[in-house]
Amino acid sequence: TVLIIYLFPLVSNKLPSSLLALIIVTTVCLVFNFDIMKIGEVSVNFKEIDFSFLAHIHNYDLLWNAILSAFSLAFLGAINTLLTSVIADKMTDTKHNSNKELFGQGMGNLCAALLGGMPGGGAPACTVVNIQAGGRYRLSAIICAVFLTLVLFFGGSIAALIPNAVLAGILVYVGITLIDIDTFKKIKFIPKS
Repeated sequence: TVLIIYLFPLVSNKLPSSLLALIIVTTVCLVFNFDIMKIGEVSVNFKEIDFSFLAHIHNYDLLWNAILSAFSLAFLGAINTLLTSVIADKMTDTKHNSNKELFGQGMGNLCAALLGGMPGGGAPACTVVNIQAGGRYRLSAIICAVFLTLVLFFGGSIAALIPNAVLAGILVYVGITLIDIDTFKKIKFIPKS
């Protein structure tokens, strides 16, 4: 997977090398029937909007624990989103608007919570892969989200065949891409404080 990701751009830049690596290595694993761990089936169950938690609003211990958990998740999500924004800025020579990023994340998490979903934040790995594949505008993030939603609803049986090792290879590539060589060169000049 890693070799394909690094070597394919020497041949052509028309296809994202990480997508090509995913397809090739998954196909090879299926053809030769390797006994390896795969993603497996992902089930989707939408719950109806549920306000049963309001019955516990007078339980102050439970309410306090919920507030602490919500604050912790919001704080960690905000850090992750801002980190993702800085990574995207560095890779595309742009400047994000932190207020817009965090407002969008908050609105998304509010809607997800009302539908029984889990909170989330920026995804550095997904952002790096998207940018490396040529995504430079907001539309690329929307297309990525729509594609993942379609895979979740209609392509779960195909995605279940993807080996974990392929995803690990893509994450190794993303991890290497996230290393900021310029900062390492300047680290001896940065004050310890």
